[in-house]
Amino acid sequence: MKKYFILAFLILFICACQKRAEVVPALAIGLENKTEDTINDITVWIFSSDVLLKTYTFPSSDVMAETPISLPIGKYKVVCATNIKDAFIHSSKEEVTKIEDLFLSVKDPSALLNHSHFASKEVEMKDYKITQCIQTLSRAMSELSITISGVPSEVTSINAEVVNSADGYFPATEKLSHTTKSTPLGTVAPANGSVIFPKKLVMPVIDYNITKAASDIKTVIHFTIYYSNGGVLDFYAEMPQMINGGQYESVLKYSDFRVGVTLEITEINGWKESEPINGEILNPRD
Repeated sequence: MKKYFILAFLILFICACQKRAEVVPALAIGLENKTEDTINDITVWIFSSDVLLKTYTFPSSDVMAETPISLPIGKYKVVCATNIKDAFIHSSKEEVTKIEDLFLSVKDPSALLNHSHFASKEVEMKDYKITQCIQTLSRAMSELSITISGVPSEVTSINAEVVNSADGYFPATEKLSHTTKSTPLGTVAPANGSVIFPKKLVMPVIDYNITKAASDIKTVIHFTIYYSNGGVLDFYAEMPQMINGGQYESVLKYSDFRVGVTLEITEINGWKESEPINGEILNPRD
């Protein structure tokens, strides 16, 4: 499959170069996506000596392959991000004085409908040849679903949110922000004694309590339970850390909630996780 992808990419690019010979020396950028995630938009930043030179946007990887980028001979760092148009705000050129300043901030956590991806790679333009840059994409977000069983009839609905999701990430340095933005999981009414929060894309979680080791970072969920008599109760649950590319499921029992007590969820009592999709892990500490 990978051979066919690269062959198709080269054919598209060679055809484009035949039409636009004046762009040589040229940079050809392709994407390697190890998932079946839909790619709706691609943003590319090109840096030289940590200085932002150019920013490009493309509607698809095919269009990007057909658009050779003319660059002088030299060394560059190419940074890509996908699916950020509607859900993220990225730094303006004026704000990016160094490569580590490039930041993607979550615009609206409820608008995270498609996986965002990131990749970066060093390239060197030599002579007047075509320089190929194949970027391997990594997911920037996690997937989370929650089920609460044994919900009594007097409960009309339950609201849930992830309290400590990172509010963005730095794609060039592969780091998470130091600040958080709550991610709503929705308000769901019980059905047959269960409340099911469907799979939601969320940013990985952070915790900058310096007394904790990185392995002790927890996912904090805030639940608000509404009752038919007008009563409202708030509960908190702590679950293992969610990292980008991870797929997580939590199965809880309503009877385990206690007023004033944070519910600790582990693999023993309801936490399930799949191996993260292959890719780079965003660092929650540095």
